[in-house]
Amino acid sequence: MRLQEQAFNAAEAGFDNAWTQIEGSYVGAGWTNFEGHYITQPTGVSDPLDVSYFRKLTDEELLAAVSASDPNMIFYKIPYVTTQSGTLDARYAYTAFLIDDEAGGGDPDPFDALLICIGTVQTGDSVTTSRLEIGLAVQLPGG
Repeated sequence: MRLQEQAFNAAEAGFDNAWTQIEGSYVGAGWTNFEGHYITQPTGVSDPLDVSYFRKLTDEELLAAVSASDPNMIFYKIPYVTTQSGTLDARYAYTAFLIDDEAGGGDPDPFDALLICIGTVQTGDSVTTSRLEIGLAVQLPGG
């Protein structure tokens, strides 16, 4: 139970930092919507009919399938707990990225996305994970 809580805390840390990054991208990098900012690997990650659809994969499978080098990856296995010696403890990490929630069909809408945050806690050979899926939407003027 404690490891599951720690993994959830890691996922929440991923959300907090990803949210700050996304807000900064709207302010400083000129984002106006989410188009072009979704991960695209593995192929089919956003398509509910594909075997690689993110909801068909376990957290471990999804972390192994996504790419740290994807230019749209927000964070990949980022340690966030500081040890007593002041270094970051790689056993506690988070990953965060955006998914195009309409990729598998429906009307394209670049003004909303799913923010996926996966927290991991590793103890020996065992990994405990927790996944958050947060719907994000751009508030349009007059909306």
